[in-house]
Amino acid sequence: MKEIIDITPISEDEIMWAGLAKALQMAEENKSLYTINKKRYAEMQKAYKLLKELVLECDPDAQFECKCRDPFQDICDIGVRCAELDIMTQDMPAWKEIVNLADNFSVTPIKRNRIWITFTFLDVMTKRT
Repeated sequence: MKEIIDITPISEDEIMWAGLAKALQMAEENKSLYTINKKRYAEMQKAYKLLKELVLECDPDAQFECKCRDPFQDICDIGVRCAELDIMTQDMPAWKEIVNLADNFSVTPIKRNRIWITFTFLDVMTKRT
């Protein structure tokens, strides 16, 4: 009997989230000063998923990023570079949920007629006591 091997390529999202999860897990395993706040991490993932759905409707070439700040490991950011973002009336509930989940939001113009949108999440990591 032959073994079936799945060679389905993993998505950029899976690579990004796996990398972030690995970094957060390593910090926790190494008995660092911080541990993962699973509730906040899940909220950040939910906001990312909603944001990606909204942005890709307007700009299929948008580039997404998720990272924790160094040296402030308790603060993580979700960012997207895109040409435009139009939030339609039917998308407003999802947009409001993203904004409510995040602690801060900024939009900055960057090169080549693009914008950089960042959502900041505090307390993704919490200090050990």
